Formats: sequence, structure tokens, C-alpha cells
Amino acid sequence: MKKVIKSISSVVHLRIKQGPLEKYRFIAASGLSFIRGTYEQPTVAFLEQHVKNSSCCYDIGGHVGYLSLVLSKLVGKDGTVYVFEPRPININYINRHIKLNKILNIKLLGIGISDFTGESTFYDKGGTGTGKISDKGSLTIRVNSLDKLHEDKAIAPPDLIKMD
Repeated sequence: MKKVIKSISSVVHLRIKQGPLEKYRFIAASGLSFIRGTYEQPTVAFLEQHVKNSSCCYDIGGHVGYLSLVLSKLVGKDGTVYVFEPRPININYINRHIKLNKILNIKLLGIGISDFTGESTFYDKGGTGTGKISDKGSLTIRVNSLDKLHEDKAIAPPDLIKMD
């Protein structure tokens, strides 16, 4: 029964109740704190104080995209948010949240950030908010360094980096 409810809630989207993303649409299966608009309120408050219109921000560890969307709103139409997220289930959520809300200033890179370019293993047991590059991982992901991505002109220099 639990799997059926999770399956149904993964296609249902609801309006966020409050906060900076009030009235944005989010997939119900993402979590209640997102729908309530109460997710990581101290982090959101910090971002609201420090992110300016037209900024370039990196969201390293994009999870399901809530903070990516907050950054997107704060940087405005002239800003850019680069989201780095290697986990396929989270990439799917982020892509769906971008489409549901018609976001144009987010660039999703489905990779992990490391100190080298290539492949690494990623530990992905547990919920969507967990995971890390680890020798104990069972998921193989692509990784790149911020320096290399910048050198290749794949990303612009950031004004702010959110990383977890």
C-alpha cells in the first residue's frame, strides 16, 4: 500500500502554501516541508539576504530542486542558477519542477562535483536527501571539477555557491 501511495503522489503536484515559492507547483512525493513552504527556513532566509538580481549561483547538491527554485526566483530573469545533481531520481524531480513552474534560468548539470574529471561511485542508499561520493557507493556517476567546467566555459563564475 505504501508503494501505491508513493507512486500516485509522484505524479500529483500541489501548490506550495507559503514562503518564497508560494503558489509554485511541486510534486507531492517530494515531501511535505516543500509543499508547506517550510523547508530549510534558515537557509532560505540567508539566500534572501545575500542573493541579488542578475546573480549567478551554483546549487551543488540540488536534491529535488526546492532551493534551486528559490535561487531562480531571487536571481530573476537576468540571472542564472547552475544545479549540480548526479542522482537520477533527483534529476527527474528537478526537471519536472523546472517544467511545472516554467523556469528558464536554471541550467541542470546531471553530474557530481569533485576535484577531478571522470567517474566516481556514489552512495545512494536512503532517502533522496542523502547520498555522497563514496567508495562504498553502488551508483556510478560522472564528476567534474568547477575549475575544469569554468575553464571549458561550461559555467560562468558564481556570485554565490550553495553546497551540501
